Amino acid sequence: MDLASLFRLPRGMRLLTLSVSPRMVCVEAAASNMSSCCPSCHTRSERVHSYYTRTLADVPCVGRRVILKLHVRKFRCTSEECPQRIFTERFPGFVHASGRKTVRVSTQIRALGLVLGGRGAQRLAPLLGLLVSGRSVLRLVMQEESVPTAPAVRVLGVDDFAFRRSSRYGTLLARSSWISSSAA
Repeated sequence: MDLASLFRLPRGMRLLTLSVSPRMVCVEAAASNMSSCCPSCHTRSERVHSYYTRTLADVPCVGRRVILKLHVRKFRCTSEECPQRIFTERFPGFVHASGRKTVRVSTQIRALGLVLGGRGAQRLAPLLGLLVSGRSVLRLVMQEESVPTAPAVRVLGVDDFAFRRSSRYGTLLARSSWISSSAA
């Protein structure tokens, strides 16, 4: 069995090393493609500029945290018209351009946040092998692309009131998306 398929690495990525400790699995991987596309002008380049290592959190495996050390290359853009001279190879669908977590672990954390909220997901995440703060959970929930938008407010009612005379006041905003026939 191929270990790269066990960790569901994307096509074009090869497994370099694998180390297992009682609490963590460390996976080192690198791209196997010889070239990469410039994100600005989409020109293919094989001219490697430099290398660096990205450390990413991935989904847990057998109750252990998975740390993915991804060896990434920087390329020189070969197009004369391109404003971007140097670019980093991308792994779309696997990790965002500047992400510290893979897309699949972000999806799991976002799902926990939608069900449990920030602190609830923060408390449950260690039991699932994930380390995340409540604020990070809420940030991932707010980044959700498919959040339904509310209809435009057509009628807004405002009411000011006092909780206790001369001490605390409140304002109530009541919205409605419809207009009655007598108001129109």
